[in-house]
Amino acid sequence: MRNFLAYVVESHLAGEVPNQKDIAVHALRQSNDFNDLENPLVRIQAARLRKQLDEYYANEGYFNTIRISLPRGGYQPRFTNDLKNYPTAYEPQNSSLSLGPNLICIPRDCTVQKDHWEFIACLSRDYVSALSKFSFFQVLFIDENAAQNLQWPDDLAEKYQADFGLFFNLYKNDATYNLKTTLVHRLTMEVVWEKVFELGSEYPSLLLKDKIFKKISHEILSYECGIAHNYWARYWLSLNKPIPPQYQTLVMVRPYAWSITAKNFYTTLLVCEERLKSFPNDINALIMNADHCRIEYLLKYNFTSNLEKKLAFSVDQLQKNAPYNAYTYLFTAFLYMLENETDAALQAVEKAQTLNSLDTHLNILAGLLYMSLDKWELGAQHVKDCIEISSFYPDWYHVPLSIFYYKNGNYPEAIKEARQIKFQHLWKPILRSSFYGVNNLKEKSIKEYKNLLLEHPDFDHKQITLTRNFSNKAQTIINKIWTHLPQYPSD
Repeated sequence: MRNFLAYVVESHLAGEVPNQKDIAVHALRQSNDFNDLENPLVRIQAARLRKQLDEYYANEGYFNTIRISLPRGGYQPRFTNDLKNYPTAYEPQNSSLSLGPNLICIPRDCTVQKDHWEFIACLSRDYVSALSKFSFFQVLFIDENAAQNLQWPDDLAEKYQADFGLFFNLYKNDATYNLKTTLVHRLTMEVVWEKVFELGSEYPSLLLKDKIFKKISHEILSYECGIAHNYWARYWLSLNKPIPPQYQTLVMVRPYAWSITAKNFYTTLLVCEERLKSFPNDINALIMNADHCRIEYLLKYNFTSNLEKKLAFSVDQLQKNAPYNAYTYLFTAFLYMLENETDAALQAVEKAQTLNSLDTHLNILAGLLYMSLDKWELGAQHVKDCIEISSFYPDWYHVPLSIFYYKNGNYPEAIKEARQIKFQHLWKPILRSSFYGVNNLKEKSIKEYKNLLLEHPDFDHKQITLTRNFSNKAQTIINKIWTHLPQYPSD
């Protein structure tokens, strides 16, 4: 499908009009004697591509401003600019706390009998209670009577100044309850996200409820890929006007989540540091400041000096101002790890997960910490769990998994994971080239290595600094990975 789409788009941009045979030969790897009258392959694949494009733009591609379609009856792509004509946002008062989107959780009994209000109200309250442990957004549950008497968005949204309404709609089919969750943006009235969950015949067990809550929270509100965060940030950026100070940090961190580059990292770093100059006790800014240290430690952008000192400042302030926040314990564990206090680090990361087991971003970072603390199996399981929750997750999750499989001698799985890494960093070509090499795919290994040297001509220097401050055991594993690069005589 990627080959098909790339070929018709590039042909169109070159002023060419490909026919079925062109597509079959150049995009779908068919022989030169392909006969489109006898073989419907291109028509079938075109139908699949149209369907996949529709699905993509309805989900992870929802925010793409330039959209590609393939109108029926031909193979000429069409490009549309989907920039929204957003209304002017309200201007809230400045706050000493960095804020993200806020939403109200609205229960609705949509059953025929309409006598299940306690069921859906209780489920909504439980969800809001679970989200009270999260950072980076605000969520409210409105009084049951208010939900019945007020209207969305005019009454409810204005009263609570919500960015989004999250509707919990309860349906019943025979003996089975179904929960339809729908996220609606107040200012545009667009349905941003919706999912249906089967609950069974009774109020869901704790295990099922946590599974549902985790998926909803991951897809809507997760720090890296939550659709509410994405929509909210793009809304503010689309206004082309000053962003209120309390929103700037969380808005500007989104471009880095969308595209992991040194430039985007530096921008978010500066915004966060400026925020802390004015509000040194801003909890969310302190969490992001500590997370910048984590990213600098792993990716070595070299924008942060005295990393351990900077992390210690954030951890100290978080311990004073947010002693029960799960991220306080998570970054305390990171600091202990840098200080080679393994037992204390393990205790802190376990405490972080106890405080909030539903936050997938926290869990993925816990997985990385476990791996750094030589708990590879446990760490890898955390990463796998985060991937299995939803198809929405950053591709960098495959970096630690590829190294994990390599460490265990499972080289086919290592290269399978490395192939899924897309973010632009030194780690991608290193792992791909090395793992192609260890799988005896020499030509592919050399090709990746050439791309590596082309993109990073100073690789020799970067290679030396890439594992700086890593534990001795981690450095041993990485150094072994280097030996599979084509530059080594042993290959």
